[in-house]
Amino acid sequence: LQLSVLCERIALFKENQKQSSFLVCLKTFMWKKVLRSNQTKKLEDSSVYLSLPSTKLELEEKGYANTGKNSQNLGTCTISKDSFQIATLVCSTKLTQNVDLLGLLKWRSNTSLLQQNLCQLMKVDGGEVVKFLQDTLDALFNIMMENSDSDTFDTLVFDALVFIIGLIADRKFQHFNPVLETYIRKHFSATLAYTKLTKVLKNYVENAEKLTEQLLMAMKALEYIFKFIVRSRVLFNQLYENKDEAEFMNSLRSLFTSFNDMMNSNSENTGMVKVGLLSHESNCVLSLKFPARKYCREILLPLMTEQLKSHLEKQEEPKACCQLLSDIMEVLYRKDVVRNTTHMHDMLYSHQRVFLRAISQYADVLSKKFLDQANFELQLWNNYFHLAVAFLTQESLQLENFSSDKRTKIFQKYQDMRRQIGFEIRDMWYNLGPHKIKFIPEMVGPVLEMTLVPEIELRKATIPIFFDMMQCEFHFTCGFQRFENEIITKLDHEVEGGRGDEQYKVLFQKILLEHCRKHKYLARTGENFVTLVVRLLERLLDYRTIMHDENKENRMSCTVNVLNFYKEIDREEMYIRYLYKLCDLHRECDNYTEAAYTLLLHAKLLKWSDEQCAAHLTQREGYQATTQGQLKDQLYQEIINYFDKGKMWEEAIVLSKELAEQYENEMFDFEQLSASLRKQAQFYENIVKVIRPKPDYFAVGYYGMGFPSFLRNKMFMYRGKEYERREDFEARLLTQFPNAEQMKTTTPPSEDTKSSPGQYIQCFKVKPILNLPAKFQNKPVSEQIVSFYTVNEVHKFQYSRPVRKGEKDPDNEFANMWLERTTYTTAYKLPGILRWFEVKSVSTEISPLENALETMQLANEKISSMVQRHLSDPNLPINPLSMLLNGIVDPAVMGGFANYEKAFFNDKYMQEHPEDHEKIEKLKDLIAWQVRLKLSETLSVVFFILFASVFALGCCSSRKTAVIALSQVVYFEKMIHSVFIITVSPHFEKYMSLVCRDTQPRALSSYEFSSELIYIFPSTALSSFSVNCHNTQLYYATIKETLYANF
Repeated sequence: LQLSVLCERIALFKENQKQSSFLVCLKTFMWKKVLRSNQTKKLEDSSVYLSLPSTKLELEEKGYANTGKNSQNLGTCTISKDSFQIATLVCSTKLTQNVDLLGLLKWRSNTSLLQQNLCQLMKVDGGEVVKFLQDTLDALFNIMMENSDSDTFDTLVFDALVFIIGLIADRKFQHFNPVLETYIRKHFSATLAYTKLTKVLKNYVENAEKLTEQLLMAMKALEYIFKFIVRSRVLFNQLYENKDEAEFMNSLRSLFTSFNDMMNSNSENTGMVKVGLLSHESNCVLSLKFPARKYCREILLPLMTEQLKSHLEKQEEPKACCQLLSDIMEVLYRKDVVRNTTHMHDMLYSHQRVFLRAISQYADVLSKKFLDQANFELQLWNNYFHLAVAFLTQESLQLENFSSDKRTKIFQKYQDMRRQIGFEIRDMWYNLGPHKIKFIPEMVGPVLEMTLVPEIELRKATIPIFFDMMQCEFHFTCGFQRFENEIITKLDHEVEGGRGDEQYKVLFQKILLEHCRKHKYLARTGENFVTLVVRLLERLLDYRTIMHDENKENRMSCTVNVLNFYKEIDREEMYIRYLYKLCDLHRECDNYTEAAYTLLLHAKLLKWSDEQCAAHLTQREGYQATTQGQLKDQLYQEIINYFDKGKMWEEAIVLSKELAEQYENEMFDFEQLSASLRKQAQFYENIVKVIRPKPDYFAVGYYGMGFPSFLRNKMFMYRGKEYERREDFEARLLTQFPNAEQMKTTTPPSEDTKSSPGQYIQCFKVKPILNLPAKFQNKPVSEQIVSFYTVNEVHKFQYSRPVRKGEKDPDNEFANMWLERTTYTTAYKLPGILRWFEVKSVSTEISPLENALETMQLANEKISSMVQRHLSDPNLPINPLSMLLNGIVDPAVMGGFANYEKAFFNDKYMQEHPEDHEKIEKLKDLIAWQVRLKLSETLSVVFFILFASVFALGCCSSRKTAVIALSQVVYFEKMIHSVFIITVSPHFEKYMSLVCRDTQPRALSSYEFSSELIYIFPSTALSSFSVNCHNTQLYYATIKETLYANF
């Protein structure tokens, strides 16, 4: 009941405090409610309990007496233990209950108390101040700007600002640092604050003896004070376009001069301030980035270096000295600083000499005190090696990055410090003795980084360290597997990062081979290792060379070279890394089929199991899998999607079946199973119904020393894009290599061409050799199904060119027509993880008879294929079929297969080539089969379509008779006046006048008449069929004789 009253009062309280936001915390909530059953109905009336007291005070004022230990008599009802206590805590982000802070925030309402409020701010609890940080800072800068006539408020505001910055520097409020940074960057707007802040800070520095405590506090806040000064000046410049720039520079110069004077003074009172300034002087380095940085550096750098020297000599504040020195070097190393300030080079290299001497002293101490077995300190030695390598590889010492004049000047004055520190690292390594094994393989990376520095003498001196590491590990483990693994991993990273070159590869090979061959036990294994690393270097250097090349095909080739190498040496982590690089390239080019095959290589590394995934198996963030089975499932889904986009539904079906097996029998995920089966059904339908364009294949040879090593003097088999002609493909190749010359012949290039410095590209179209799966062989399979395998899953390709032997026969060119056939075999099937693969070639010569056999077989297959397509789909246009028949029946070139009879079907040829008897019989079979095919099956298709069309249009005079007279149906323009008559009735004479009204009756020949269809052709067109094969006789007849003879 009291809770209900409390809620109403809280609502009323919130109503009255609309501008506040509240958090009501119920710290203690104890409510044990035991109501007597006979009082329940009384309590249903709200007027009974809303008038009851809600606090202890009200309870006492209204005089309610305590009726017993466990109950209270509240007027009309007695409630036992029906009371509880509530404590509330109200937090506001807009209103504060602190009087001093509230007075500062509302300073305009009573300016007479402004000075008091500023002084009292330093006594306010820090938690209350940081909650209202933006409002407090706005108030302080408004006070400073609106009271510009009085220096009193400037000093008080400065002190208050130092107090707030000190609060945020406290560990308790460090998480408010980003809030302060954001305020300076986005909300701070006092454009004239820089003048007042600079003035107050200068006054403190000049009066350091009197204002020691205030100045010491200001030193701790120096970084943010300078940030406020810089931001204020930047805002002023934006508003007034660099007005009073000279005055601002003079004020800064004066300020830093004051710092210098104070540090040079001998006053004892400023001792603490000097130490404090040194501790926080690294913040002063920010001033080096000011617009007036030239003048600032001229003052600050001598000041800082002098103080550093003094304190280092006295061994005072070593940590602060190191921090200050580090910050100075960081700023001085900035490229714009070095570029714009030429005199900085001497200072930089002077500092480098100091560092070099310091590192040398460090090395001397290590060798003298921490090398023996009893006092050896692994961490100290490890720190030395990493420090020395970091010094050697720093950017400012890489002389090859400078101009030749600048490089010469630096070398003459300071020598090449890399060589000096490198020789020292080498000596320190050899001094380790038996402790070397403790640094393998951890030190392999730093030493590799050092040897990759492009300084030849340094390389010659440090590369032998690798052999020493091999020898050391071999001594302890009889092998150097850890060293080998580490150097391969680090080499990949370093070369990809830009280090290493051809010279390094040659030196590495030469130096290590010399050392290995002299060793009794490392001669063979060491030489194998060196060969392995050199091969890797070749591939990595090629990859780095074209990594940012616009030609993505070259990038793909190099990526495949690297990943194949890692697969060969069983480096699974690196192999997968480059697989995904290749996959990304394919996705950028919309090569979905190739992207699918690439991901499939990763999927094949996984098992359908609950085995945990190793870290290197899930290198992509998109895969959320903990087991290999889960990851393989996700990969398969992505691969199937890519195969679908690439119209490779046969491959997608294979993976879908494997997934379905897992869903049904292992995972029992029937929902996924149903989705997978629906996809399979769609894929099968697509295979039969969707027309897929057949890409052409091209053989491309890159000859000449001008090509990169991965292309040089090699031939590749390319899979063209959809509908891409040879001319377009060649243009695309020449765009990639604009300086290349296209070869005009298909003959293999000469050795002079291969060794020439130029670039020569040879390109010609090849024919893929069908590799039909065993399940489809010798079975009636749909053309749509078989056609996929004519251009997919192929790895053999043929190119044939005619070659004549002996004297030319003017009457029959077939007699001495030989073929030079080149068969190209790729290492992998196409399509694959690339759209091209390198090939090997085998040349054979084809005799004239074998050429005829092959030509007839291909022609028959082509006719049969087209017939099957028309029978499957009567709506296909008839024009391609008619043109094919016209080219075979009435050949315009080389006389057709009638010349085969003249060339091979004679006694002379049989006597000269008795071994070809079997081949001649096979040729006769092919000719006979073609005759039957052309005159029976093919034309049946044509007339079936025409006959069906007549009935569909209702053009027939009766259902029993249909006569169609057509010209140019099959032969079109070639065979004018050809007349085809289709009839199913002997009553044809009355239609003859209609058929032949405008056509002279001509002698016709017929072949293979059926009981339903009659085919009639001009005899001139069929004269080439007058051969006897397998008791097949072609004969001539008139129209009337022909028709009557068959009815």
